[in-house]
Amino acid sequence: MEYFRCHNANKECTMPEVSERMDIWLAKKGFIPADSDGFALKGPLASTSLGLLLQPAITQKRSWWRFFTPTSSRLWVASIWWGNGFSVRANSTNWVVRVFGREYLPKITKLAREIEDTFHVQVKVELASEYPQSERFPMEI
Repeated sequence: MEYFRCHNANKECTMPEVSERMDIWLAKKGFIPADSDGFALKGPLASTSLGLLLQPAITQKRSWWRFFTPTSSRLWVASIWWGNGFSVRANSTNWVVRVFGREYLPKITKLAREIEDTFHVQVKVELASEYPQSERFPMEI
């Protein structure tokens, strides 16, 4: 509950406050926070969603692009939404978690239950794809 304490206890947390607390909480759980498109974050992001990256790295062969982007990437296994996004219906009390990779569904479902207990919200878990995605890099856009 300490992660969800807002600056003003009489009001609902603002989106940046939720985002910052989720970022810290997920990092303590062993995830690497990313934006909802799979780009790793360099610091807190004021947003209505976060992505989850996991180690270990997977090696990818890249042709001449490997000189500009890393040759290994982490797995992008989920995105958590607590505000409306493109094709996502979420709000401050009903969050949505989209999982990438059926093999990560049990782990992310367990995480969703921890989110419910810690942040006092309802979380709907959806399987978005059968396989995990790779971390994205700016040069891939």
